[in-house]
Amino acid sequence: MGRDQVQKKIKISAIQHLILGIAIVLFGGFFVVCVFFSGWPEELSECIMAVAFGAVAVWGIVMIVSSIRTLINPENSSTMKKNPGILQQADELFRNIIYQDEMIILSPRIIANAKDVREIAYTDEVFLIYVYKHKTNGITNQKELVLQTARGTIEINIFWKNDAKVDELANRILQNCRYARAGYTPDGLRYVEEMRELWKRDQESKGVRV
Repeated sequence: MGRDQVQKKIKISAIQHLILGIAIVLFGGFFVVCVFFSGWPEELSECIMAVAFGAVAVWGIVMIVSSIRTLINPENSSTMKKNPGILQQADELFRNIIYQDEMIILSPRIIANAKDVREIAYTDEVFLIYVYKHKTNGITNQKELVLQTARGTIEINIFWKNDAKVDELANRILQNCRYARAGYTPDGLRYVEEMRELWKRDQESKGVRV
């Protein structure tokens, strides 16, 4: 079911962070050893360098410990902490799919990023959608359809999609997310803040941790 997809993504991410953490520890540790083997740091710059690389190594250790904890128990992951009900949410989504393509999965109550089901939200908790583009030297190298939700964002890769396909996708989302507005504008961003605050109060009144 849907929870299997979420747990798989959490596991893959934890393994990636574990490998990265090991690499960071080896990198930082290597330079710390080099500094001390070249002689006890006497100049301020050498001391700063040793401390800096030591801090890098500590950061790597923290990543390793966090990754191992997540692999042992997925509930320790940032995904589960941010959205404790995500497994049940994903199960409901996959039981009731009304539309699915390479970009989104949609049920009557839930929408998710087809490429990463961890990016999931109730349709009533989608407040704003807009196209985000990033350019380097005038060349677009990133294009996403962003959904601002009660808990964060869903970022759908639309880099290879033409405008007609993007418009079709945006209209489908707007039709199924009754509180969603379109366009990255000051009014839209204020609307997101207001709706998130209302959502937070509603959740707190129900005793739900947010």
